[in-house]
Amino acid sequence: MITWPENYQCALAISWDIDAESGLKYRYPDGVDDMAAVLSQLQFGPLVGVPNIVKLLKKYNLQQTFFMPGWVMEHYPETVELLMSSDQEIGLHGYLHERLNDYDKKEEEAIIDRSLAAYYSAVGELPLGWRSPGFSSSRHTSQFLFDKGITYDSSLMGDDYPYLMGTDDAHLMQFPVNWALDDWPYYMHSREFGVLSPIHAPERMMEVFWSELEAAYANGGLVTTIWHPFLSGRASRLVAIEAMLEKVLERGDIWVTSLKNIHEHLASSRQDGAWKPRVLALS
Repeated sequence: MITWPENYQCALAISWDIDAESGLKYRYPDGVDDMAAVLSQLQFGPLVGVPNIVKLLKKYNLQQTFFMPGWVMEHYPETVELLMSSDQEIGLHGYLHERLNDYDKKEEEAIIDRSLAAYYSAVGELPLGWRSPGFSSSRHTSQFLFDKGITYDSSLMGDDYPYLMGTDDAHLMQFPVNWALDDWPYYMHSREFGVLSPIHAPERMMEVFWSELEAAYANGGLVTTIWHPFLSGRASRLVAIEAMLEKVLERGDIWVTSLKNIHEHLASSRQDGAWKPRVLALS
């Protein structure tokens, strides 16, 4: 059981993956410029979705976490500036939204290094957090992240609660995810990405979200969403998100904050013995 600050019963991190067209460029490096419709769909994320999301977060004085590939940080510096100026956390999300487990060990490390260099160039410091594109971590990824100074990862699905990877003294904190809290299965529809599933109404996604949140509330846990500005940043979906936020904040005992803040609290709780997480080996 996690003891949260200020008598909060559970925590909610509404994290966002700002992919823009990076994944499309990864899949179709030579033909992307002639895919005008899907290109505009993905560019909606940083150009329209993120400003609207930030406006919503500022309305409720909330800080959240936005994961960005290095390529997106290089090509959308205004998005980086907006997030930094509004005190949002920026995590790292690969370089070109590559699937890390498609590469050998040496190639994967080079991708992570390139991602870190792009982040440092854009922000001026190294990131605390990482999320592997498409949850594509290999058996080497966690060790690479630890070795390169990443503090936490939010890519794996091994628990309902945060846990540590490494040892009690030297570790990477894991904020686990699951597909029920990703907006991709509910909203994504694209021939280019090979996804032709039905598009659900926002109420359906919120129904699943609430079931996850209520379970976390009952058990003192953490809910971490994986939402994309080009999907959930659309008008009708943001209306549903705002209604959800109002309902959550009215309860008064759910901590809505960034993964950075949650990491800091859990690290402190572990040091004073209030939190005793599971510890798994890095590899």
